[in-house]
Amino acid sequence: MKRVLQGICLLTMLTGVLFVVGCSHPETKVANTWNQKTAAAYLDQRESWWMDWPVAARDHETFCVSCHTAVPYALSRPALRGALGEQAPSLNERKLLENVIKRVRLWKEVGPFYHDEGYDHKADESRGTEAILNALVLASHDAEGKEQRRHPDRIREYVVTAADDGR
Repeated sequence: MKRVLQGICLLTMLTGVLFVVGCSHPETKVANTWNQKTAAAYLDQRESWWMDWPVAARDHETFCVSCHTAVPYALSRPALRGALGEQAPSLNERKLLENVIKRVRLWKEVGPFYHDEGYDHKADESRGTEAILNALVLASHDAEGKEQRRHPDRIREYVVTAADDGR
């Protein structure tokens, strides 16, 4: 019986040692810095690709201001300017802003990003989304955001109508 208890004790100790060794992780070092220049280059490359992608092309030589590409770019790329010592918006930032300003100015002439093909109210929803995205891009570009203050009726037009219609 004594040997059985010693065996159980030894087995328990070995199990404990294996558990401690197996569950302990070597200290993982996290980099304290990241390369802002590489991040900016990546963002610029992705935005450039999006602006030139035929599927993103829209009427009046504009492109879709996408939720998943243009919006993250519009919000993050300006934040890198200071770290990179840039004094002005990048080429792609200016192209994005010019695209938004053009679509705001031509609001009644440009078509929606998406049409009703297969969906009820898709064009209306698309217009509402675009109005919000345009306002976001213009607001994030506060220095150049004079356009938003000059044409607030065009940006709010759909939002107010959609709210009144219960959309």
